[in-house]
Amino acid sequence: MPAALTIEKINTKKKSQSKSKNELDANIIEERVFILKRLREMLITQREKFNNYFNLLVKEEEAILNEDTEKIEVHIQVEHSILKEISSLGKVIKPLEAMYKIKFPKEEKTIPKLKNSLNVLKEKVLARNEKNRNLLKQKIIFLRQEIKSIKKNYKSQSPYSKLGKPSIIDIKT
Repeated sequence: MPAALTIEKINTKKKSQSKSKNELDANIIEERVFILKRLREMLITQREKFNNYFNLLVKEEEAILNEDTEKIEVHIQVEHSILKEISSLGKVIKPLEAMYKIKFPKEEKTIPKLKNSLNVLKEKVLARNEKNRNLLKQKIIFLRQEIKSIKKNYKSQSPYSKLGKPSIIDIKT
């Protein structure tokens, strides 16, 4: 084989290898970008859900203080649906975080910030939830005491008990 043909084959192999390497790099970059965007979207969505939950807890506190049982019941139903959504988002986020850690050994800047803000919001939600539970416990204790006192007031004497002993008997009838 002439030397010119051999050099040409080597050059074409290098070009095809560099093209496939560029394509691989482009695919890896696209995959990383997709994972990063998806994880960021999921974290932002979860943060919004926690914000909604926090706002609901604030309104729930007002309903507890006003002793509005209908509103409390509605808030609890909405609270359950929000918690289900947050839980399902958590199930999606965990695998994305695992892929993110594999693809980005050195953390990217925006994801840790999002996670930190999400963790701060989680702590605020937990604190507000604890406060609402304590308020509800106090209201329940107060209502139980009030019910006990109402039962005691209904135990009054018969109106005939103060008449005394009968002195005359009517036998004409």
